[in-house]
Amino acid sequence: MVNKKKMAFIALILGLFLPMPAAQAKVQNQTSQVSAYYYYNNNPIYSIQIQATNYQIAFEKIQSGTFENNELDHYTVDDFKKLYEVNGKIIRLSDTLVFGEGVELTEEDSKAVLEVLYRDNRPFLNVLNEFQMQVPLHISENARYRFTSEEGLSIAELKQGWTIFQNSNDNSFEVIKLDDKEETVHLGNTLIDQGNITVDATEIDGYHTADIGESVTYKIPLESISSLELEVSPNFIIDEINAPFIEEVHFVREKKGQDGTLVNIEPLPENVSLDGEIFKLSKRYIETDEQEFETALSKLQSIKKIKVDINSRSDEFITVTGHVVSTASYLIDIYQSDTEEEKRFTKNLVVENQNNRQGIYVIADGKYLLTPQVYSNNVNFVMTDGNSHQLLTGAEYILGRFDKSGQVYILNYNSEKQIIWEKSGLEKERLVEAESNFTISGNQVIYLDGYKSALPFNEKIWAYDESNQTKSNEALFKLRGLSSEYTYFLKQAKVPEGYATATDVQLFKVAKDSESKAQFGDYQVNGFILDLDYGKMEYNALQILKEGQNATLLPNPYWMALIFIVVTILVVAVIAYLVIRKG
Repeated sequence: MVNKKKMAFIALILGLFLPMPAAQAKVQNQTSQVSAYYYYNNNPIYSIQIQATNYQIAFEKIQSGTFENNELDHYTVDDFKKLYEVNGKIIRLSDTLVFGEGVELTEEDSKAVLEVLYRDNRPFLNVLNEFQMQVPLHISENARYRFTSEEGLSIAELKQGWTIFQNSNDNSFEVIKLDDKEETVHLGNTLIDQGNITVDATEIDGYHTADIGESVTYKIPLESISSLELEVSPNFIIDEINAPFIEEVHFVREKKGQDGTLVNIEPLPENVSLDGEIFKLSKRYIETDEQEFETALSKLQSIKKIKVDINSRSDEFITVTGHVVSTASYLIDIYQSDTEEEKRFTKNLVVENQNNRQGIYVIADGKYLLTPQVYSNNVNFVMTDGNSHQLLTGAEYILGRFDKSGQVYILNYNSEKQIIWEKSGLEKERLVEAESNFTISGNQVIYLDGYKSALPFNEKIWAYDESNQTKSNEALFKLRGLSSEYTYFLKQAKVPEGYATATDVQLFKVAKDSESKAQFGDYQVNGFILDLDYGKMEYNALQILKEGQNATLLPNPYWMALIFIVVTILVVAVIAYLVIRKG
């Protein structure tokens, strides 16, 4: 009986303690599904390669002060002697940060040691980590594409524990503890999950939109923020901030990802360099340079920086009210160094809106906080003969809009000769009766605040001829700064001689890609539009008819191609059938 009791006791003990290593192994082998975002200056970056290495093994050794035999005597430790104090198996990284055999550390200090080792002596750290492999992250659609997507996202399933993420763009790295089944990691210089900055512009399909001139207000929570700066896009005007501030010129170029690194989206004019608030010109300034400089400034991400004094207020939020404009003027100090002596002078440069995305960029304590931008969209039109499908000139139009409630507005001058959206008593069924003193005609770029400019010439085309291009441009016009919130309409206000007045209006809506994707095009006239570029710059056709004529319907080229393919397949099938039958 005694032996049986002993056996039962031993079995109980084994049952209690033997499963523990398996349970520990299970914890150590748990994984996290990681989504890593790379944002730079508030923008998602494509093509950045992200590598992750789990350093949990090294971390536990550093924290516990327990190392394997001879690890602290490894030859890679010699590299520390050039930078830090090494005394036997104790390494002093600073007055307050020491690690080594028998030295137990807090989690915070262990992380700090891990960061120093990764930065200054990665070979030694890899020895401590027993040479764990790097894991490349990939896009969600294809594990073979090991870089970030257009949304700045790459993913991987990684072991839980302390992990270091590094990217292909620079030498920076992030030390992050993974301990949940799903983890989100933010790399680059932008925090996309902090701040919760809002703007009261209408949100449609995940982006915010407003007409040019429409007032919008940003709301920035101040929780855990000790300093606040705002970068302002070239054509966003600040109307009010609920705190004292100072502003200065500060140039920021917009970047994109290319082959794993950041590159500038737009080139600068020759002999021009921008560095912070400095505009340098390494040649003699001439007046004809001015337009080129203005165009270059319009393509920057921001031109102005605002430093907000948040310590003088007790508010929980900073509010910034502003609006998008067609043009904005900037006094720019230009440093000219075409000779040994540098010359400084100031020019008033007028920047025309060349980007449908405008707004502010919030920087809190040196880090960008994800900030929504305001889209004021663009759309292009070509006037055509609806019967012959040739370019047509001489027509004029009135622009109107209506919202979801059906309220109609007409773009018109007010009593002070300012352009406004004038409320109309028209119902949607009577839009053709709309009237306005503000009309739209060919060879114009028209912004909704009333600013107009002539269509630019395309000097890159073969056999460039300014007079011929002016003639073709007379059939075109471009609308700039429209919100995705409304339905717009064009009402014919004047028709070319010999043509009939339209009995209805042309309805249309806009989106972020309206400039690059026509909603109702005419492919027969596209060859006569000199700046047309499929998928980048497309035109919607406004068909105008002569008295008694009807519009000729254009065959859809996609249906024509499909019919051709089907007929070809049928012919081949019949021939094959006859050959087989004859054989």
